[in-house]
This record gives sequence, structure tokens and C-alpha cells, in this order.
Amino acid sequence: RQIAFSRIFTQFVTWGLTAVTIHILHPLDYGLIATAGIFTSFAQLLLDGGLSDVLIAQQDLSREIQSAATSWVFIISVFMGAAIFLVAPAGSRFFHEPQLQLVIEVVSFYLPLVSLDVVPLAILSKRMQFKSIALSQTVSSVLTGLSTLAVAYAGGGYWALIFGNFVGAIVRVALLWLSLDKKPLPTLQFGALRPLMRNSIHMIGQRLSYFSINNADIFLLGRFAGAAQLGEYSVSRNLSYSALNQLAAIVNQ
Repeated sequence: RQIAFSRIFTQFVTWGLTAVTIHILHPLDYGLIATAGIFTSFAQLLLDGGLSDVLIAQQDLSREIQSAATSWVFIISVFMGAAIFLVAPAGSRFFHEPQLQLVIEVVSFYLPLVSLDVVPLAILSKRMQFKSIALSQTVSSVLTGLSTLAVAYAGGGYWALIFGNFVGAIVRVALLWLSLDKKPLPTLQFGALRPLMRNSIHMIGQRLSYFSINNADIFLLGRFAGAAQLGEYSVSRNLSYSALNQLAAIVNQ
């Protein structure tokens, strides 16, 4: 019930904020971010290799496993972020958008940040602490919309969308970690993860299939139609899918 209420409230607030922001920014702004999102979305789907789902299902989630999983996901995210940073020039040329290189380079730093919410979210979900999860989701989403609108109003262009996402991620990670009574500690002892990784490895194929199906339209429009037309499409797509995504998330919880 708490998850449902928070998501419904968040949906209406973000709809309102988005409606105002759309009238300030240009389609090209949204198109550049949507194109860069192809890289980060792909990395995020593979970030934990299904480890978060296995953590939730794990009967005994010891402190050792929590710490090892947190460190492992963060290290993987750093390598993935570095890879995205390095391919930014090639990505810019492929999509014929010179501005895209800097955008991709900046959003590559988003991965290590969001990796820090993978294990806390799994721990809280396993403990059924849905009130803490709902609070982090609601506050982060509202602040994302508000900060995006503020920067857009100040003339920030597509940087408003980037800034808003970073603000939301920082707030969400902070609230999730504050909700844990005992925090995972950094470690390089990953032996405890081996049985879990064997169980999660089969999920990678499923995630790759999901990514390919869900992002084929964004990829093709970005490559052949350009960022401006992609921006118009991505805004309409996100608005039409957002309510269904919220409902699906409620059912999954």
C-alpha cells in the first residue's frame, strides 16, 4: 500500500513538472539524453548481472555477502563507466551528433553513483521495509523534477536533464543507505559471492533480450532520424509508458 501510494503521488507530481519542463526545453535536448541513455541503460541492466534478485531470494543474507556484493557492483560500475567514457567519441560519430560526446562522457559518471543503491534496495526489499523504499523513491523523483525544471528555467538546456538525474540518484542512494541499521563495508573478499553469481548468470541473457526489444526504436531513430526527432518521440513514449511502468512496479513489489 505504501509503495502504491508513493508511486501514484510521484506519478502525478512528475507529470506536472514534466509538462512545464517540456515547454522550456527543446526536442534536441531530450534527444541527446535519450541517445546517451542507450549506453547507460545497457550498462545498468548488466550492472549486477541479476545479483540483486538473487540477494532478495537468498535465505541467509550475511553481512559478509552484503559487503562483498556492494563492493563488487561498485567496482563493475567503475569499469563500465570508464568503458562508456572511452567510447563516447565513437558514439558521437555513429549518431552524427557532435554534442553527444560530452553528454556521454558526463553521464558515464552516473553508473558508479547508481550502483550504490543496488544492494541497499535488495536488503530493504528482502526485509519488506517498503516504507523506506517508498520514501526514497518519492523524494528522489520529486527532487529530480524540481531540479530539472529549475535548471531548464535558468537556460541550462539538456544539462537540466542530466543535473536532475544526478540529484535524484544522490538523494535516493543517501536515503536508502540511511534506512539500513547496519551498513555494508568495503571489501575485496568476493568468495562468498561465487554461489550467488552462478545462480544469477543465467539472467544476463534475459536482460540483453529485454534491452534489445525495449531500445530498438530509440537506437534506430537516433541513428537515422537525428536527435531532434528522437526527442519528440522519446518524450511521448516516456509519458505514455510511465503510468504502466508504475503499475507494473507496484504489482512486482
